[in-house]
Amino acid sequence: MDEVTPVVFSIEKREFSFYAQALGGAGQLKLQGAHDVIPTVDADLSKVIFHKEEDVFADDNTVPVNLICYDSCIDPSGIDSNVYDDRYFGDNYYDNKTKAPKEYKYENNVLIVKDSLLPVTSETYANNREGVWSGALIEDTPANQEELKCAPGEADICAWQLYDKIDVFYTWTTGPNEWNKTTSLKSVATGVVTKFDLPKMVAYTHKGEDKYKDSKFYLDYEGFGNLWGIPETCMNTDTGITKDCWTVTDAEHINNSIRYMSQFVIPESVNGIRSTASETIGGITSTYVIKPLDVEQTQKKVDVAACDGLTLASSSTDFPLNMESWVDPAIGAKPVVKGAPSVISGVVQE
Repeated sequence: MDEVTPVVFSIEKREFSFYAQALGGAGQLKLQGAHDVIPTVDADLSKVIFHKEEDVFADDNTVPVNLICYDSCIDPSGIDSNVYDDRYFGDNYYDNKTKAPKEYKYENNVLIVKDSLLPVTSETYANNREGVWSGALIEDTPANQEELKCAPGEADICAWQLYDKIDVFYTWTTGPNEWNKTTSLKSVATGVVTKFDLPKMVAYTHKGEDKYKDSKFYLDYEGFGNLWGIPETCMNTDTGITKDCWTVTDAEHINNSIRYMSQFVIPESVNGIRSTASETIGGITSTYVIKPLDVEQTQKKVDVAACDGLTLASSSTDFPLNMESWVDPAIGAKPVVKGAPSVISGVVQE
């Protein structure tokens, strides 16, 4: 059984926000009574609000056309600015009770600013390599507006209630990276967009001899050879120094000198036992063996003084001096292939 660690909140704590990859979204624990003049927390009346994240596929007709935004509303004219605040409309929609929200439209799989008709995207990202993320976008309906009123019957809107009271909201991201974009396949004959299966989530308990030993992670399995979700670190390829990825500078991004790497490696086996991951569906747990497909070694940066006194050992190996020294390895004739392949990416074809 996994060890349970209690969490203790101070009496002044109003809420506790969290993100749970295992549950597939973000939530918050609202502490009932924390807002009182004399704060008291009633655990029985406190509630958990959770929003499960789901991907929106191209041509999804369930997405509303008319959307409104109160917080982090993207300004298309400033998306490629290297100044963070320029990428968003400066009006304070979130805290201003009398300010009308920013209006958008979702048409042809693109988010558009309603008053300017500008698409919320950019042709180039020379100054903004990380892209942009919007705040919550909700459907522009009288019912949603009523939910956000500071009090029933009032005209003022308290937009901070959005995450507490609105059941469904959307977010928009755009940028130069794969995680900022969606690529879809559409049938030429029918015009129907192909929907691919979403990744499977599997539980993995790390057995390596490092600070993550015995820690549990929920990883995404996206098909043969694609297992993601290990915490990342960033290495500067010019200096060999690793750092927190949140501290990477724009200059490092522009110079393409940053390599994203996993903080740890899943060992092929521990004491002769293979590393495994598992998933549970309908109460039935399936276990999968994790086997490395590629192994690499990375040279570590050392002090220059460590190289003092080193000499290159002599070698009797004769290296080719010109192309005339090359000898054909004679691996044989190219085989004749008949029919379709029997195995693709490790999957036997019928």
